[in-house]
Amino acid sequence: TQEPSSTRESSVHSNDESNTPQRPKEGSLEELVEHQEKCSELVAKLEAADSAEKKSIIEWLLPAAMPLALSRCGCRLVQKALEAPSSAGRDLLVAELEPHAVELYESLHGNHVLTRMIEVMPSAALGPMVGRLWEKGPTTIARHRFGCRVWERLIEHCSAAQIGPLLDLLILDSEALCRHQYGNFVVQHLLEYGSLLCRHGILSRLLPGLPTLAMHRTASHVIQRALDFSDEESQAAIISTLLCAASPGSLVEVASSRYGSYVVEQLATMKMQNHR
Repeated sequence: TQEPSSTRESSVHSNDESNTPQRPKEGSLEELVEHQEKCSELVAKLEAADSAEKKSIIEWLLPAAMPLALSRCGCRLVQKALEAPSSAGRDLLVAELEPHAVELYESLHGNHVLTRMIEVMPSAALGPMVGRLWEKGPTTIARHRFGCRVWERLIEHCSAAQIGPLLDLLILDSEALCRHQYGNFVVQHLLEYGSLLCRHGILSRLLPGLPTLAMHRTASHVIQRALDFSDEESQAAIISTLLCAASPGSLVEVASSRYGSYVVEQLATMKMQNHR
């Protein structure tokens, strides 16, 4: 790697009459990856630029899109570039990043870029990305410390028709996922944003072990979320299961446990609200 030169010109010239970034000298994109100040300058330029200027900047960044996306300094710059309209080169950037969806979600910095892609792209355009994540495995991604965030954004922005087969696998594994330190967030998101059919599918998996789950450190949060977003029939099923459970998962034992106490407290609050 060539040593950075103190006399090397900036990749974007503020005094250029056209305000269009010139092509960088050799090595300057590599320097940009770990140069916080230059990245911040380009973020500011993208914020102020018109569509043509945005496109010029994005086209210049393309050869270093992945190194930037995976770096501490560059990931914010790539996220800002993704906010540009399609006509300003955003789709070119997405095409460069999308084949690396798995590498992005596994990255400390890249996962933010991937979730931003999901947020800004039309949901109909996310098919190729969803396909790559399918190959990795929906439940594997749900158990990843960054992958769970990606799943949350997909659940928010994609239709059931787009990710239905992936959701089916998550539902089948929901009882185990709700015990997992990261997977539980995905199940909670499905309960909040999923269809009624999805909620019913999850609940059917949780009901057999509901008292034990209610006393579990992470699963108890899932049970509380189920109470928040379930229909009356499902809420009644949860309450009935807790009331009828025998030891070692009786209602008294659930209420006496550290985490189950919050579930029972929520039940009591719901009952009071229903009687008002």
